[in-house]
Order: sequence, then C-alpha cells, then structure tokens
Amino acid sequence: RSTSRALSAMPDLEEQASWLMDNLMQTMDVEKGGLFLLDEEQKRYLPRALRGYDSPAVSQIHLESDNPAVAFLVKADRCLTAESMERVPQLRAMWKLEREQLEELETRVLVPARVKDNLIGVILLGPKRSRKAYSVDDLEFIYLVANQAAVAIENTRLYQEATDRAEWIDMTSKLTRVIGSSLDMDQVYETFTTALKNLVPFDRISIGLVEGDKVRLLLVSSEVSTELSAGDIIPLKKSVVAWAIAHKCINIENDFAQERLFPVDETHLRNGLRSAIRVPLFSKGEVFGTLNLASCCPNAYGERERKILEQIAGQVAVAIQNALLYEEAKRAYEEAKRAYEELNAAQEFLVRSEKLRALGEMAGGVAHDFNNVLSVILGRAQLVLEDIEDAKLKRSIKAIEQAALDAAKTVRRLQEFTRVRRDQAFDQVKVNQLVRSALQMAEPRFKESWEKDGVEIAVNTDLNAVNSVRGDMAELREALINIIFNAVDSMPQGGKLTVKAWQEDNQVVLSVSDTGVGIPDEIKSKIFDPFFSTKGPDGMGLGLSITYGIITRQGGNIDVESTLGQGSTFYVRLPLGGEKMKNKASPGSPSSTRKVNILLVDDDPEVSEVLELMLAQIGHEVTVVAQGQEAIALFEQSDYDLVITDLGMPDISGWEVAKAVKEKRPETPVVLITGWGIQLDSEEMSRSGIEGVIAKPFSKQALVDQLARVLKDAK
Repeated sequence: RSTSRALSAMPDLEEQASWLMDNLMQTMDVEKGGLFLLDEEQKRYLPRALRGYDSPAVSQIHLESDNPAVAFLVKADRCLTAESMERVPQLRAMWKLEREQLEELETRVLVPARVKDNLIGVILLGPKRSRKAYSVDDLEFIYLVANQAAVAIENTRLYQEATDRAEWIDMTSKLTRVIGSSLDMDQVYETFTTALKNLVPFDRISIGLVEGDKVRLLLVSSEVSTELSAGDIIPLKKSVVAWAIAHKCINIENDFAQERLFPVDETHLRNGLRSAIRVPLFSKGEVFGTLNLASCCPNAYGERERKILEQIAGQVAVAIQNALLYEEAKRAYEEAKRAYEELNAAQEFLVRSEKLRALGEMAGGVAHDFNNVLSVILGRAQLVLEDIEDAKLKRSIKAIEQAALDAAKTVRRLQEFTRVRRDQAFDQVKVNQLVRSALQMAEPRFKESWEKDGVEIAVNTDLNAVNSVRGDMAELREALINIIFNAVDSMPQGGKLTVKAWQEDNQVVLSVSDTGVGIPDEIKSKIFDPFFSTKGPDGMGLGLSITYGIITRQGGNIDVESTLGQGSTFYVRLPLGGEKMKNKASPGSPSSTRKVNILLVDDDPEVSEVLELMLAQIGHEVTVVAQGQEAIALFEQSDYDLVITDLGMPDISGWEVAKAVKEKRPETPVVLITGWGIQLDSEEMSRSGIEGVIAKPFSKQALVDQLARVLKDAK
C-alpha cells in the first residue's frame, strides 16, 4: 500500500519508474536492474528506468512481446528466476539474441507488472550485492510490489494519454487556424512550424514542390547546418517527391546510418540528421509536393507521428495552394475536407459492422466447396499416378498432385484466419509431468488464499504410472489450472484438493476433487457454457468453457460429479498417444486392411467416383448411392461392413445416416467424409456414433490409414 500511495502521488511516468527501481533495488540490495514498459504502438517493452549498467548499448535493448520469457510472464502468477528458465519448456525456444539480451542485463529475476490480465511492464533484477540467491519471500515481496506499482503506473499512463490527446486536439485546431489565417505563406510558415514542433519533434523541416522534372524547395527551416536551402532546385528523378507521387503515402526512414533510400539522405547524414518522415501533399488527388521533417535522433518517427501528420497534411496542402493559386486551393480544400469526413464516416461504419463474423461464414462455405473440387483433382491425380509409367507424364501428374495439396493448405490458412479451423498437430504429453507443472503454476493461488484470508488449502496427489496422452501440453495445462482454480474458489473456508491420475483401457483419466460447497443440480449442466458464472462480478464465466473447448478439441471429454455441501470432482479423459502419432504413413508401405463390403453415400458424382475407384483399387467391394434415404433403405436390406457418408446432402445429412446405421447395427463403423472436416462438432460426432472423419481433399494414403484404424477398432 505504501508503494501504491507513493507512486500515485507522482503524476509523471519517468518519476514513477525511477522511484520504483531505486527503492526496490535498495530494499533488495541489488546492483543492476531495469523497468520495461509496454509501448502500445510498437507492441514491445521499452526501458523506462535502468540502473547500474555502464554500457550505453543497454539503453537500446527492448523486450519483444513474442519473447518466450515475456509470453510466459503474461500468464504467470509468479516471478521468473534465471534458474527456473531452464525448467520451463516454452523458454527453451528462446532465440540466441533473446538469451544474449538477458545475459547482458545480468538477469536473475523477471517480474510481471500486471493490471488485470494485461502485462503492462516487466521488472528485471540483476544479482544481489551479497551474491545470495533470491529467497521465496524475496520473490513474493517483489511480485506484490510489482503488481501494486503496475496499477499506479497504468493509471498515470492513461491520464497522460488523455492529456496528450486533449493537447493534440487543441494543437491541431490551432494549426488549422494558423494555416488558414493568411495568404502570405512566409508569415503562416513561421507560425505553423512553431506550433507543429509542439506535436512532432524535428530538427529540420522543408516543403518541396514539383516544377516539371525538378523539385523546388519552397521553404526550409533547420536547427543544424544544411547544404540545401529555400529556393534550391534538385532533380525530380529518385527524389522523395518522386517516391510520393508513385506510392501516394507517407514515407518513414528510421536511420540513415543503416539505410538510405534517396540521394538527399547522404546530405542529411553528413549534416548530422538520422531519421525522417515525408508526407505527400495532394491537390485533386495528385501529389504536388511533400512536407519533410527530419531529426538528429534515429527512429524518431512512428505511428503516432504518422497519424498526426495525416490529420494536418491536407491543411498544409491547402495553405500552399492558397499561396500559389487562391481559387484552386480553395476548391482543393473543400474536396479534402469532404473526403476526410467521408473517410471518417466509412471507418465508423466498418467498426460497427460484423465483418469478421460474415467473413467467417463465407470462409466456411468457400472451404467446403474448394475441398470438394480439390478432392476430385487430388484423387484423380493419385489414381493416374499408379497406372502410368511414362516419366515425363508422371512428372506432370505429380505437379497437379502437388498443386492440389498446396491449394488444400491455402484453404486451411483461410480457415485459420477466420478462426473456424479446429484441428491441430499434437505431441505426446506426460500426464504426471502435466499435473505437477499445473500445481506448481497454481501454487501462488494457494499461498494467496492463506496470506490474504488465512485459508489453508491442502493439496494431495495420487499419480499412478500412466502412458502419455496425445495433446498440446500448454493447452492441457491451462485447462487443468482452470479446474484447480475453480476448486480453490469453491473452498472459501479452506479444504482439501486432490488430483489423481490412472489409466482405463485406451485413455488416461485425471480427477480433480475438492471439499468445497458443491454444485447445485440445477446449474450443473450449465457450468461449461460460455459466460455462465456463479461468482458475480468477480467471474467472467469463461474458465470452464475454455477448459471444455480445450479437452474436446484434443479428443477427450470432461464431466463433473458433485454433492451440495460436500464438494465436487471433475473427470478429464484423454486418449492415449502413440509413438508416431504425428508421422504420416509411408506411401511405400500402406496400412494393411482386411477387405470389406462398403456402402458409400455422396451426392457429388465426381467425388463418389474417385472414392469408389480408390476403394476398389485397395480391394474393397463398394456400393455407391447418391441420397441418404436410399442408403438407409439399402443398408437395411444388405449386409455392409462399413458405411462412408458425405455430411451435406440434399435429402438428409450424414449425421442422420449415421444415426440410422447405428440404430440398426451399432457395431457397423461409420466414417464421415466431408469438405467441412476440420470444422465438425466433436459433440455431434460422439452423439452420432461416428468412428472417423476424412477431411476433403483426401489422399489415397489418408483414406487407407483411416479405414485401417476404423476397421481395426471394429474387430
């Protein structure tokens, strides 16, 4: 609280950062350290207060948002020590540069500074002067201080942001009045540059105008010596203005010492300038010149400066046109103003629209249709490949096959972009390691309950030797932590948390039990629904919903048993992982399958013909029908070992075909083959008794492997 009060009394971020680091390092007896705060525009963490470092290069170090250590801190409820970095799997993916940065800073502890779920900063601490290791109490103290400080710092940042925006609006308004105050360009220019410098820093400013194949510098003001002055003429070719005419957008150069795009950059570098921003000036949609700002500092211009100059560029253009030709400039100003208002109106409309939702629906339909077409192309190509010997023709067919596979990847990328894709590659996950890591990450929550409310949570584990499961370690850990947190919240007076693991047939079962308040029967069926919460304003109702999505997406299921007043037990069942679960079968050695009688249902004759040919080539007997009702009638009259059905058909869906098959002969396996493959609802699949799904476009090998698996399970 003392930290929060002290920081809240400081209205300046720099002062807060300095006070925080000075006091924290003094308390911890630390030699070196620094505070890195999130820059919203650059999406990286920049140093705001560094202490104890001699090298000037350290001030240029920043932490990227995708740095694995930073990504870990976003979700972590504890400090990250140098020793623990080697034990966290995701941190082993750190790039060499990222490791070298932390080593150069002599990092011993990384501390998250978080406001709610947002990581607004990272505190970095070096070794203690005593060379002693940081104790658990040290780390807890630092973590608490960081989170108290984060709230005060974020409040100050928001206040400064609001103040800056108000100042920006005021200065933009003043600039507009200044620019339109006179037709005397020299008089306006002096007032304009003074006002602009309060918004955008620069050491040199100029305006260049097109005159035939030349550029004339209309006005120049510079704080440094310059070789180019007002009235000078330079060639239009390869100039900044020529670039603006071609691209019609703002140009930013971050450091002339690293890269120079234009001949004038050489001159600027000799004069001590390092970076520049050039704004095109338009008249009737055509670039007639540029407003050019340059700074002695590298990386002086970014998105903030771009937005400000975009706002005033039209006014500058109008002022120059006024000085050159008043009447023409007046018309240009009205057009620019109208275009600006229309653009704002269009942007507001787009923000209010449900574009992404519509895009997602469109992507799903497009993916389905494309997958049907690609199935025919890929299937036909692979069938032809097995029947031809001519090398030249074979290369051509292989090119068609590869093009179809590449197109399939494009469809998957489209689904990923619109968030309708649900498949992913899984690894083998060691269950007991998963449980231990989840409990370790949840440990601060137990300690918080003890320290804040005096509530003790006893944790017991009963982990039998079990095989690995197939899944994503990070996602499964998140799901398990959500269940653990839910259990802790259900024991406000303390209690016992028990985590068990055992193996049942071809799956591993995890149970998480608590001795809490229990779940009433009337809401038990709703706890996995999104946004359903019994915690009032303290809960968002997403934890168990996210958990449910993770478990089902990875082929598992989750359910709960609860007795009111006695506690609850969540059961998570996950499929076992094989040694080569992510490897595709070799084309030279296809999976062996017994020959069976197959009923194939697909309303697309091209797709069904390809499937029939593939299945017959494998050695199966195939009966093809185009309608779901016809398939059901035929199934009731004949004896089939396997049913393969399309999902979307004119009369009834593949779901209904599957249900009818299972009602008559539950032991008969059913496989869906569909262009919606990776978007299918796993719950619907389970209810319908579907044994497998083959997503279009499919290769012959994928078909062989899926049938081998399904028929093996059906023995």
